[in-house]
Amino acid sequence: MLQNLALPNHFNVNFRLIRGIGIFFLLSELVLAIFLYKERGTFMDVSFQTFEMIRTHALAPQVYRFGSALTQIYPFMGILLGLPLWMIAMLYSVGIIIYHGFVFYYCAFRRKSIRMMFIFILSSAMMTTHIFFWIQSEFSQALPFMIGLLCFLEEKQFNHFGLKHYSILLVGIITLVFFHPLAFPVYTLCLLLIFAIKQNWDNRVLGISWLMALGVYLIKRAFFKNWYDEGAQERTQNFISLFPNYFNTDSTKLFLTNSFYIYMGVSISLLVLIILLVYRKKYVLLVVSVTSILAYFFMINVTHPQADEFYLENMYLAIPLLISLPLSSMFKLGEKQVVHSQLSGFLVCICLICLSRLWFVSGQYTERMNWFRTAMKKYEGQKTIISEKDAPMKQLLFSWPSAYECWMLSTIETGQTTSLVVVDDIQKLIPYKDTTSAFIGIQIYRYSDLPSSYFSFKDSVTSYQIIP
Repeated sequence: MLQNLALPNHFNVNFRLIRGIGIFFLLSELVLAIFLYKERGTFMDVSFQTFEMIRTHALAPQVYRFGSALTQIYPFMGILLGLPLWMIAMLYSVGIIIYHGFVFYYCAFRRKSIRMMFIFILSSAMMTTHIFFWIQSEFSQALPFMIGLLCFLEEKQFNHFGLKHYSILLVGIITLVFFHPLAFPVYTLCLLLIFAIKQNWDNRVLGISWLMALGVYLIKRAFFKNWYDEGAQERTQNFISLFPNYFNTDSTKLFLTNSFYIYMGVSISLLVLIILLVYRKKYVLLVVSVTSILAYFFMINVTHPQADEFYLENMYLAIPLLISLPLSSMFKLGEKQVVHSQLSGFLVCICLICLSRLWFVSGQYTERMNWFRTAMKKYEGQKTIISEKDAPMKQLLFSWPSAYECWMLSTIETGQTTSLVVVDDIQKLIPYKDTTSAFIGIQIYRYSDLPSSYFSFKDSVTSYQIIP
């Protein structure tokens, strides 16, 4: 049977309180996801993947990241049912929260694990800011799945862990590793922390799970190569080119600055972790925790030395998980047992800070949409190509998805599709500017190949106009 760690009474609080905090946080995110569905459901890769699902009438995972099907299934079902485009965008936005809800339900109601509930809530709220709007990010989707997988490993009575359980584990490992290239190294760090925690996991099963993950990772590297991941692998050359100035990068400086702002939850949580581990005299776990967090931070900042707040947040998302996992070792486990009341209060504070931060930052993404609205009105009746030099790229972030974002937003709000694309190099589109009955995105799409129920083109004779 699993053995629980006995803790002093002043560490205790009702199991249902933690579960209630999680439900409150998820429902609050759900309200925001509904209210901000255009900001989320038309943003960048989401608009492109929705476009591809409509065009191909199939799910659209990119570069073998099949795990994204777990969140694409909601808008795809809407497409199969012929729902209007605004509902498709809503389903994508809400579907991410539903996916998170399933993971939390498994931890809270099926496995009844206080520890995994705490990890899920804290890691979700500690840093989430811009990633709340970049809902397509496969890495942000992989981490909740990883928590669910660890919960499966934690709560099983391992003397009954048979072929069926190993089969489920293998499917979970394959899904996790194919979610994102960073999933395997993060899973490895999590297992190291679990070995240091020494609570309620079986080292033999954990070791087998890591060997499974290693095998799947090697197979993926050998037989499922793609241009995107190969390009990311080239970043490892920075370990040579940046030597010895590893921590003198723009990304490190930006992170330290943001530690007092949007990453304040990370700073507070890390401080609480260190204080509690010292108080409990868990020095080995303290060393392993700090080393793991710094190692991951070091890896991300060396491979991504440029300051990019939006993209780097996605890469940093494993840090909250690496903090939450050892912090959860303060818990006394079991359905009817309880945890430290002050940790529950701390958890509530982190959640409230997160929700406030999301509402504050949402204005940036509403302003992005307003720029598209203004541009569509300004060039109404035209098919337009705009150079990055003439667009507010600090606000737009990237130009490549502009055509798809404009398609979704214009079709949802006006019922007519506006063709407007922002490009980094306007010269490469000059050969296609005379295109008439076609839509220009990252490739050329003929009007006849796009379903009329989701594309309402009123102009099939006018060519694209280059601005200026």
